[in-house]
Amino acid sequence: MNQIKPKISSISNLSKFQNNFKGGENEIHNNKEYEEQEDKDVNYFENDSDLGDTNLNKKKDEKDFHDIYQDPKQREEYKTLTIVRVKENHADLALQQLRIQLEGKTGWTKSKDNRLVIGNVPWMKISDFINKNTYFDPEYFNIKLKDNDNKNNNSVIQPFIGFSKQIFPNCIGVEEQSNIKWADIAYEFIKNTYKHCKWRTWRIQIVTPTSEAKVTNYRFQLRDMVLKKTKRFNSGLFTCYNFKSIKNSSLPIQEDEALVQFLCTDKKSPGYISIITPPIYKYLEKTIGVYPSFFNREFNHQLIPTYIHQLFSQDQTGTSQYGSNHIKHIKSYLDPSISLELEDIKSMTVDEIVDNFLPSRSFLKLFELFQKFPKSLTPFPPMRPNETVVDLGSSPGGWTLFSLLQGCRVTSIDKSPLDPKSLDCNDKNLLFLEMDAFEFRPHGDQTFDWLIIDMKVPPMKSLKLLSEWLKSKYCRNFIVNLKYQVTERIIRDHETFIINDISPKTSYINLHCLDRNGFKELTLFGISK
Repeated sequence: MNQIKPKISSISNLSKFQNNFKGGENEIHNNKEYEEQEDKDVNYFENDSDLGDTNLNKKKDEKDFHDIYQDPKQREEYKTLTIVRVKENHADLALQQLRIQLEGKTGWTKSKDNRLVIGNVPWMKISDFINKNTYFDPEYFNIKLKDNDNKNNNSVIQPFIGFSKQIFPNCIGVEEQSNIKWADIAYEFIKNTYKHCKWRTWRIQIVTPTSEAKVTNYRFQLRDMVLKKTKRFNSGLFTCYNFKSIKNSSLPIQEDEALVQFLCTDKKSPGYISIITPPIYKYLEKTIGVYPSFFNREFNHQLIPTYIHQLFSQDQTGTSQYGSNHIKHIKSYLDPSISLELEDIKSMTVDEIVDNFLPSRSFLKLFELFQKFPKSLTPFPPMRPNETVVDLGSSPGGWTLFSLLQGCRVTSIDKSPLDPKSLDCNDKNLLFLEMDAFEFRPHGDQTFDWLIIDMKVPPMKSLKLLSEWLKSKYCRNFIVNLKYQVTERIIRDHETFIINDISPKTSYINLHCLDRNGFKELTLFGISK
């Protein structure tokens, strides 16, 4: 993962910003004034040379690797308590995944809140993974996973809990109501953890079981209170804080960054404090992802409208934009009263965007997947121009259209036709075959760069089809949606099949509950071995 360094225009400006964290412990910023002061005092995009020899700028060596990842004293401060937040009404399914992928004496159980699952993850799981499955790369000064082989299959060793929306490992419960006491407890926990895990930067995120905490939430001020206390008593820990995350909480988690999470509801209810140190993150990175939780808000209100605006607002005549013929085709069916201005598209609901511009909601599933798991931060590759894609069960054409817009050559297969208003079927890069998707196989030595499947069939049927394609080496990469029945409560067989049959055939695999996924739906994606 690439290191992203916060950049301060000068030490004096850093000092001004740090001075915001002074005054009484009950003080809370007026949000508007706070943002204006931040904009005035801090410039994160200028030369960072003024920072001097800090943890952020220092090149890592093997001693740093040891101090961050391998110091055995980290076990002294580690807390086994782990909280998992799930989608509402998905707790039973998440429990089964946790008991299979994080087995042992973990004691997974549902809390009274049906959105939380509670258990214990022993330190041995994390330390064994770091010691046996990672190494320090002196060329790039970072930690890397060892290559998969018969004895070492990171695809299985790193757990991927598909129905988890957010995980809080290394966790302590807090019964106090006072924010001052919360801040005191958090500071001691952070300070003691940092003593034996010298992370290079860190950030704080305050969340509830359903959303990121808003300024009106009683606990919202905890970040400022903890930072004030840290500035006063531990300047080294304070100066390596990721101040850039204050302005943008959706920044990807950095290399060697610690994520401190406050999980709280209201003033009177107990809550939790979790510290995801770099070794914990490395072990759980498939489940945690590269972005902090609640990326969904920005995705809905910014990324989707901006992407649609970019696709449809440009003059497609004579352009080399991939799939421009399909955009022109869709525009020819658009209601003339529909505005293509960004602000007007932003005012639409997701359903209205789909109805006006796309064949189906499934298009946004692929868009979300590649946004949340970018090539620069994960092993999973993007779709590239001229790559070959086979879309099994493609109608009405959401995933086919997405692939064409990436410049791919698509073989689209379904017994039902593609949406004639959304796809130009005369495109030389599109081959549609009207047949049963389960009967299609490549001819001779034909292979595809991508196998993509989004069919409303029992999950095991899709998994067995994927297994056959991987075994025969028909594809290099895959994305498969698994759609569980509303009444389906037992998924252990599917999880076991993924671990025992699918994972050994891959060099990378992950399972995620996308925000655009339907009820009880997961997306399995990876790279063949």
